[in-house]
Amino acid sequence: MGWYAADKILYATPEMLIGKHRWKMIVYRTPHNHVYTDFLWWDDWGFGAGRWQSMEEWPKYNSNDGLYAGCPHILRKLYDAHKAEIEDTLNAGRQAIPA
Repeated sequence: MGWYAADKILYATPEMLIGKHRWKMIVYRTPHNHVYTDFLWWDDWGFGAGRWQSMEEWPKYNSNDGLYAGCPHILRKLYDAHKAEIEDTLNAGRQAIPA
């Protein structure tokens, strides 16, 4: 499930340059009150240039590729650098969902 404009971003990491693209991780809530994470990448050159795109739009994306889904493995470094903030936001976001 990728991020859409109707979703509310609860937290975003600072951008990290990986290769030729900028990446960031977000925690977001859907209009149906589900809380998810996604990696977003900025493409300055190709199709969809000039906008943040979900990792699901990454050219080598493969949902069957285990932990990295065909995306750059160095994304782990981005996650690890902001793990506490990401986990805190996920926990707070889940607790704030009305019953």
